[in-house]
Amino acid sequence: MLLLTLAACTAPDIGEITVYAPADAGFAAFLSTVGDARIVVVEEGDPLAEAGRSTAPVPVAVVVDPSLCTECYRLDREGDGVYVVTGGEPLGVRYGVSALLEAFGWRFFHPTDTFVPEVIGAPVGDFLGAVEAPQIARRGLHLHTLHPIDGLYAYWTGESPERAAAITDWAVRNRANHLQWVGLDDITDSPARLAEWQVDTAAVVEHAHAQGLTVGLGIQLFGTSNLQKAFDLVDAPADTETMRETMEERVGGLVAATDWDVLNLSFGEFSGVEPAEFIAATNLARDVIRTADPTIEVTATIHVGNQEDLRVDWKADEDLLYYFLVKYADPSIVPWVHTVMYYTLTEDAGGAYGHDTFDEHRAFLEEKLAAGEPVGYFPETAYWVAFDNSVPTYLPLYVRSRWADLAAFPTLQDHVLFSSGWEWGYWQNDWAALRMSWRMPDDWRDVYAEMFASLDPTLADVAVALAEAEHTHLLEGRKAAYLAGRDDFIDLGDRLGVLAQPDRPDFDEVAALPAEDAAALVAGLDAMATDFAAIATPTGTDVWSVEVADGLAVTTLRARYIAALYASAAATGAGDTEAAATHLDLAATTLESARAVVTRRHAALHDDVDGRLTVPGENPSLYQFGYLRWADELCYWSREYAQASNLAVGTELDVPACAL
Repeated sequence: MLLLTLAACTAPDIGEITVYAPADAGFAAFLSTVGDARIVVVEEGDPLAEAGRSTAPVPVAVVVDPSLCTECYRLDREGDGVYVVTGGEPLGVRYGVSALLEAFGWRFFHPTDTFVPEVIGAPVGDFLGAVEAPQIARRGLHLHTLHPIDGLYAYWTGESPERAAAITDWAVRNRANHLQWVGLDDITDSPARLAEWQVDTAAVVEHAHAQGLTVGLGIQLFGTSNLQKAFDLVDAPADTETMRETMEERVGGLVAATDWDVLNLSFGEFSGVEPAEFIAATNLARDVIRTADPTIEVTATIHVGNQEDLRVDWKADEDLLYYFLVKYADPSIVPWVHTVMYYTLTEDAGGAYGHDTFDEHRAFLEEKLAAGEPVGYFPETAYWVAFDNSVPTYLPLYVRSRWADLAAFPTLQDHVLFSSGWEWGYWQNDWAALRMSWRMPDDWRDVYAEMFASLDPTLADVAVALAEAEHTHLLEGRKAAYLAGRDDFIDLGDRLGVLAQPDRPDFDEVAALPAEDAAALVAGLDAMATDFAAIATPTGTDVWSVEVADGLAVTTLRARYIAALYASAAATGAGDTEAAATHLDLAATTLESARAVVTRRHAALHDDVDGRLTVPGENPSLYQFGYLRWADELCYWSREYAQASNLAVGTELDVPACAL
């Protein structure tokens, strides 16, 4: 079964679904996080017999079959009206029940906000009789808790174990089999905090294991490359025995009470150490980890970055990116090839981290796959910092890109998604990429058709049309930097030649361009705004339709806004102060329209984590605010307006930093 094609249900309301499950299977807890009382779980007796005797409108028997793979399932219907979910334990039967509920119309969208059908009618789709099995062996989600995102409070601070359970169960329902998050350094020098964390984390990991997930933790090797507040194994390179002693203490604290399956090593960004030191320290970390717990798998992130001081000569004058030194470390360390933002391994990279393409990363992945050697792909479904959901913009382009990479590497067996927040429609990116990891569709558009099949089907048309327009303008047309925001640190990095997100000219640089070049830039931005505006707005009033409508609206306004500001700069360069002021007025009006959209959306977030996602607030990350703070304040927009206004009409507006 590739996709379920659901239609509007005209059958009478069935009322409820009763799931008869083995007593020790944990289904009551697993299905409770769906949040729908019409799903009733009975855990007693023989499931098939109990379901057969049931008078429930829709009895479902959950049967564990050890002859099936642990992640496989089959859906059947017996003559007396009993649906039978047969599968491996624990994941197969959970996937099967989730698939059956989806046939009845449920959609497991946001981790704490499920789409539930108003009426439970007859299931729709050709879903009976076939054994379903995954196409990719490891299908994972990495919650980047170095950022102040939804998952930080669920998985690191210990404040919200119920959210952790909901996210974990949601990942399972969307066919994941691996979950990980990033460690922070607040446990490094505080024995009390470490002890508290050990208790909280052991419980979260135990729940994930009970559902069938493997669980990992992201850790950093060197503190000297730690630009955020990651948990690192050593503060700085040192002699072997000094590093071993520190590593043993810190790894010991991680594994003392928690049964990790994976520890994922990262090596920071923008700086490194000497190649021999890197390889020796990486091998030492692997040895310390495996000594502490021989069952732990060690993976290592091959990051991106193309600045000159990240290129190294090694092994017969081989010129390579610093992070590729991992291939000379212990071969038991599984390399995970990382890419950033919505860029793919096979298309233009837009200048992200200084790369025009990620050809070096693509070639490495191809080489490993061809040799049959372990390798993972570790792309992003949100970047956050000044780029996507923090602006805010709605970017279904991510779904198109994640499909394109999977289509290019059909033998890939290790796919873990770098996730950085779910609001503003970003849950769609994880939902879609996890589903594509389980069963790859022939066309990425089919994923949106499945996603929104229980809702207004035109939502899929909107998402697809916007993704196509974004691909044309942001990826092929290299306008990503204009839709994104900038903060003080990005500008500082630009001056130092250290780039993360794609670069763009400042307003004064545009004013200094030849008139025809400035006009061409503005025309391109106008074309982007026009294409976005041409997409029909969803008219539905349900929360999911409104979210898509808000996402389309704010993204269109963002394109119009940045086009107006650059038009003002171009007019300034041409000496036309009246036109410059007119464009500024248009930008100001557009900014107010965007504020209205943000106000509406932020009053209806799926899960505001106790009100902290949009405001300043203390947390263990580097960023003392929620990840939507700058989106809520439209800080990047205000920053750009001040810069453009000061240039064009000589105002002296304060330029906000929009950073720490």
